[in-house]
Amino acid sequence: MQQENRQPAFLALNPLGRIPILITPEIVIRQSTSILEYLEEKYPSPNMLGSTPETRDLIYMVNECYVFAISYFDHASPALAARLEQKADAATAFYIQYRQALSAIEQMIGDNDFLCGEHPTIADCMMFASAQYVHRLYGEPLPIDCPKLNAFYVRFEQRPSAAIPEYPKLLQEIAPPPSPLTTQIDRTLTTRNREGF
Repeated sequence: MQQENRQPAFLALNPLGRIPILITPEIVIRQSTSILEYLEEKYPSPNMLGSTPETRDLIYMVNECYVFAISYFDHASPALAARLEQKADAATAFYIQYRQALSAIEQMIGDNDFLCGEHPTIADCMMFASAQYVHRLYGEPLPIDCPKLNAFYVRFEQRPSAAIPEYPKLLQEIAPPPSPLTTQIDRTLTTRNREGF
């Protein structure tokens, strides 16, 4: 809650004030997917980027899904109200895109231990980390109509590296979107589902 990422020293590294960033002797990398790709190129064994176009496609789909989730909370979470002018219509639109992306990922994956087969890839790391963040901080679990993603989440959280981070209690109290907004979104989703969207 000290907002170190909004201080001048941090903003000099990343003007958007976003985390994470990776500082190396040669470069500052400011985007999570770029950080993962940099680490994969520097330490290529085992191969975490995948060896097929299908795997790469899923990796970018997971990243897009996370972007939709973050954009939703930017407009929905009271904890982020100081960052921009929050708009309920924007929150609703981003949430619907988030749910659609989750549904697409659900259809793309099988019942293997990992999203792309028998071995972990960046897609697994990104999917679990984003789902855990959205669930544990903002109170938004994976939807029940994504059983394969939920099964993946349960399996992956057993890994020692998947320990739940300790979020400040005050942040946990103010982060979840307010009930009137979530009710509005639920009504919009119900209407769209009835109309066949």
